[in-house]
Amino acid sequence: MSSDQILTALVTKYLSGGFVFNNKLLGKIISGAILAIFLVSCNPQASNDGLKEKAQIESETSAKNQTKAAIEAQNKRATEMEQDLSRRHLFYQALKGRFEGSFTTELGEFQIRIILSPSLNPLATDRVRLPEEVASDLNNLHFNAQFQQWSTNRPTSAVGCRVENILPDITKGALSIVSANCTNVYFLVLSETGDGADLSARDHYKQTIDKAVGTRVSQDITSGKLNSLNELTGFIQLSNAANSYYFRAKRVEQ
Repeated sequence: MSSDQILTALVTKYLSGGFVFNNKLLGKIISGAILAIFLVSCNPQASNDGLKEKAQIESETSAKNQTKAAIEAQNKRATEMEQDLSRRHLFYQALKGRFEGSFTTELGEFQIRIILSPSLNPLATDRVRLPEEVASDLNNLHFNAQFQQWSTNRPTSAVGCRVENILPDITKGALSIVSANCTNVYFLVLSETGDGADLSARDHYKQTIDKAVGTRVSQDITSGKLNSLNELTGFIQLSNAANSYYFRAKRVEQ
């Protein structure tokens, strides 16, 4: 006799009152179990549907958890990139503006003017941007600069050039400008106002380099301690001269 035939016989006997239980509670439990087994066996499709529904719910829950984890990881990466971008913006905004100074050559004293302009301004937003959006800002953030120099005795003799896509060394607090658009080469380092006031421009530059002043000032800027740079030190390599000419350029309010 098959299991289905045995089950059918048991249920038939139960329904006809063929079972007599001395213990009423035990009788109810056994009777209920027999009836439940019978009902399930009579409707296997309902059982299969229940299993499928359970599997679908578990699958959807797993997918939701995976999606949530992916979004959290993406937001974390975007937040870290935004922090790096904010630090860079602090540097660019602190250097934005006009600086003027002078240097001396064999032909006399010359004035120099440097205007630094960031390509992007900080973006205020109340949402978490996509990493690709932040990466676009990181890749497109640079300085545009204009350089002018003229003889102190002949202001109308000014010559200059404009350079784009200048990427500063934020760690060292320095900018190196070499471009086909400029016949001269410029090297700039962040400096501290009033530091080495009694030194020549050349000695002041060398002291700034030796003491890593540019690095320290840059750290003050990117940490938020200093929001505006007041002085640059550096040198210019003229296209028609072998020597380098040193200068100190101070911020000039426009």
